[in-house]
Amino acid sequence: MRVLSDKSILVLGIVGAVPFIVGLNEDGSVNNNFGSSGYLPVPFAGLRYARDIYELSNGQLLLTGATNFDFVVVRTIDESNVPHISYNGWVLSSTGGDSYQWYADGNVISGATNSSLEPPQNGYYQMQVTDEWGCTYISDSFLVENSAVEVLTNEHFFKLFPNPVNGDYLFFDSGEEKIIEVLIADLSGKELRRISNESGIQRVNFDLPGGAYMVSAKTNNTIASRIVINVSD
Repeated sequence: MRVLSDKSILVLGIVGAVPFIVGLNEDGSVNNNFGSSGYLPVPFAGLRYARDIYELSNGQLLLTGATNFDFVVVRTIDESNVPHISYNGWVLSSTGGDSYQWYADGNVISGATNSSLEPPQNGYYQMQVTDEWGCTYISDSFLVENSAVEVLTNEHFFKLFPNPVNGDYLFFDSGEEKIIEVLIADLSGKELRRISNESGIQRVNFDLPGGAYMVSAKTNNTIASRIVINVSD
């Protein structure tokens, strides 16, 4: 057993040669923010004796134990397997897992199996992840209230050119619609650049490394996205 600097308690155990750590609050109740609802398996099969846990300065945990033949030390990370959702106003992103499935209002979103998602409508979103051992975890519900009213096609909303672009300016043609914000992200949904201008945006500097990017354009009530290829070196 080990009491950490934040007064939480870790209890070390082993079942079937697989060690695990149970996280407790200061009052002895289960710490649901630790591991998966208080339980964190340690990826070291064949351990016969689990001896102690040490808290490192970088937030990792050091587990000591032994097999039938050797003394072993294993480092693990004090973090939850339960996914956590964040939202940058354009894209939902989730932590954790080896495979992903998004839900909207409790229903599976067909084909939404990446770590990021542009929410097509307002509602409650959840992420279910599956880890390398086949265990599944689902996030808390995340409320999106400012999703686009509708996502329009290229012909009905905006065109961009040139595509591919060569690290120079990317131009927008939105007709009577006024684009007030442009977001450039990589294909995982990570935001790289955001340009805002209430007077309207007609071009953006695309001085980024070569590759594929998701470019989203937003008006006061509409958002749509295009994949842009940058062929610059």
